[in-house]
Parts: sequence; C-alpha cells; structure tokens
Amino acid sequence: MNAEHRTSREAEVWAAIGAVTDPELDRSVTELGFIARCDVDARTGDVAVEYRLPTYWCAANFAFMMGYDMAERLDELAWVRETRVRLLDHFYAAEINRGLAGKASFQDTCGAEASGDLVELRATFRHKAFMARQERLLSWLIRTGAEQAALVAWTVADLAARPMTDARGERLRERYLAMRREGTPGDFSGAGYRGDAREIAFVTATGGAIALDGLDAHRRKLQAIRMNSEFNATLCGNVLAARKRSNRAGDETLAGLA
Repeated sequence: MNAEHRTSREAEVWAAIGAVTDPELDRSVTELGFIARCDVDARTGDVAVEYRLPTYWCAANFAFMMGYDMAERLDELAWVRETRVRLLDHFYAAEINRGLAGKASFQDTCGAEASGDLVELRATFRHKAFMARQERLLSWLIRTGAEQAALVAWTVADLAARPMTDARGERLRERYLAMRREGTPGDFSGAGYRGDAREIAFVTATGGAIALDGLDAHRRKLQAIRMNSEFNATLCGNVLAARKRSNRAGDETLAGLA
C-alpha cells in the first residue's frame, strides 16, 4: 500500500466523520474540535477514532449519538474492515463505549437510565437546525439584494438557480438544500423538508408558505434559534479549548516529575 493511497484513505475517513454533526449545534464534530485521535491502517482497513466533548458532564444522549453516527459513517466505507470509536473523559464513557463496541442502541446501552428513544430527539434538533439554516440563508439573500416579495414565492428550483455573489452565499444555500434533499425522520418529515424543485423554498415551522407581511416576524423567531445555537457553539469551543490546555499542562507536569 503506497503512501498516496494511505493519504487518500485517511482523507475518506476524515470526510466521513466530518459529516457527523453535534445535534444541538448543527456543526461538524471535526470543525468543533471534538476529535482527539484518528488512526487509519490502510493495509488492514482498521480505523480507530477517539473523541472528547467540552465537559465531563455533556449530555450522555448527545455523546452517544455522535459516536454512533461516526461509527455508521465509517462502516459505509467499503474498504473499512473494523471500526473502533471511543469517547474520552466523560462520566458515562464506559457505558457508551461498550454500546459503541457492540453496535447497540442507546436504549440497550443505557437501559433504565435512557430517557427514551433517540428518534424523536434527533427529529427535534434536526428541525431546529433546518430553521436556523433557513434564517442564515434568508438574511444573506436580503442583505445582498433579494426582494422579500420574491423570496416568499420562490420555489426550490428558483433558489437553486439564484446567482450567488460570494462563497458564503453558496455554502449557506448548499447546506440548506442538502437538508431538504436528505429529508428528516420523525414528526417533522413533512415540515418543509421536501427537496422537490416545485416546492416553496422558504417555509414556516410547520412547513407552510410564509406570508409577505409575516416574513419579518418569522425571521425574528428563527434568529432566536440561530443565536442560541451560535452562543452554545462558541461556549463549547471555549470550554473545550480550556480543557485541552489543562490536559496539556497536566501532561507536562507529569513529564517533569518523571
């Protein structure tokens, strides 16, 4: 196996785990800095990933979901033989790691301590992420000259055909349309997620068309969702950075005592 092939497979692994998002923050686990270690043996097809969340007390259901999703994405790579995803420095790490190793469900992993199935929780946070993505895109379009009367009438095809003036606009549109193409599980399956070109591009929280005179109020509601998510993401990033600094300081102290 040559070095170029190994590098290619490492890139595939990072792309796979990078597709997993923190369910509350709607940001990639790689972007958030949650990946502590990623080892790829391109010869055997074995992949080992370790991840660390901002605090020891981060919600167990979110911690499990991210690990489970990373393992699933890695298993989709045809050349991968065995995956090992482990959570570090977390109050429920032992239980979660046993569940991940055995490819168990959250309910089977946590038993009576599980607060219910994750399907509904996933749907709830995916819906919030969808609305936050919509608000970011709407705000960008209005700032760059799109007429509000036209916006509320656009179809998905109109949105896809709209010329974007910069890379940020392109990325905001792609992230929004990606969620519409993928759909969503649970109670929100019909709430504006359909990706058909003829569907209305921007919708209310229940999936209906937005009235022109209600657009500003709709955006204000979505801004609250988006700002809460961004605040939490910033807080998590700062706490995780502090945790990493503390770990490094501890390692240096131990090294000095050795």
